Amino acid sequence: MSVKDTILDGDYFKSPNDYHLICGDIFELTVLEYLFRLADKDGQSYPSYRKLAQGLMSRVRCIAACKTLEKKGYIARTRRANTSNYYDINYDKILDDIKARRLTVLTSKRG
Repeated sequence: MSVKDTILDGDYFKSPNDYHLICGDIFELTVLEYLFRLADKDGQSYPSYRKLAQGLMSRVRCIAACKTLEKKGYIARTRRANTSNYYDINYDKILDDIKARRLTVLTSKRG
């Protein structure tokens, strides 16, 4: 079973239990969760910033969260002329960072 299959299961997605550990704030977490929800079976989605932010945060806050997620390597964004952005979710990087963060948390609790 691939990493992608771990998160995507039929017509719904499963959020990794500890993916909140890798997000710096609630805005990153919200954007990442919404991209999980919108993603097709290949981990791709096409929302605009307006659509991502709608009812949840300001457009400016959404753009900042997307840029941070890109810098962390969790998403890749491709601009498309006169339309929405194209997002590709890097499931492997997300789950690797979650595993590394869990180990850090467990180690610090024991020490």
